[in-house]
Amino acid sequence: MLEGKKAIVTGAGSGLGQSISVRLAAYGATVIGTDVNEDGQAETKALAGGAFEALHHDVTKTQDWDAVFGAAFQEGICDILVNNAGIADMTTIPDMSLEQFRKSCAVNLLGPFAGTKAFIERVRAAAGGQPAQASIINITSVAVKKTFPIYTAYGPSKAALGNLTKALAVEMGRKGDFIRVNAIAPGPIRTPMTEGVDPTPWEERDHRMLQLIPLKRYGEKNDIAEAAAFLASERSKFMTGYTVPVDGGWSDI
Repeated sequence: MLEGKKAIVTGAGSGLGQSISVRLAAYGATVIGTDVNEDGQAETKALAGGAFEALHHDVTKTQDWDAVFGAAFQEGICDILVNNAGIADMTTIPDMSLEQFRKSCAVNLLGPFAGTKAFIERVRAAAGGQPAQASIINITSVAVKKTFPIYTAYGPSKAALGNLTKALAVEMGRKGDFIRVNAIAPGPIRTPMTEGVDPTPWEERDHRMLQLIPLKRYGEKNDIAEAAAFLASERSKFMTGYTVPVDGGWSDI
């Protein structure tokens, strides 16, 4: 359902970004995956095959974004941007420095903003005066609605990204473009990032939160990847400004 499309996926070297990249490629898209994790990028390329191109990319650096878009728009238009790269600094307020808070916001919010702004400019230029068409997908979190003691920086930065999604969707509509902006809010999913927030081995952790999830299980990375593929495709062409929860019902029930 994505045949002939070209996508940029940030944070493609592991976790959700890796699964999203592999799934978009499987549905026919050419994928430019970006990350600072070069070993992970090599693994993603092995899984995605020849439709995947890996680029080193720090989302907080404007020059890195310029290089990514230079490659993405070198031969035709790029149709899809997935702002997936993120960090989770699970430090409590007494121990968190201002610099730590700034870093979380820089990666989780300012990076997607900078990339989205430049992406929109490129898409409009490539449209040559006609209404531009593209799909932008921001990966937020169940933390947009759920508050946890150690989500001091992560939760607010993801909540702001969710609000930015709505603001961009409204503005793109007013400009007369068909640039859709949506978000996915994953619930508890086992990824390298979620494993890294606690030194306790996964099997030994307290998993009583599962009792609060109606489906009584953790999500799988591919659950998010399938949602991303749907939002990237024409099957969701009348959807914009939405945050789609993929969390087993946890955040709204």
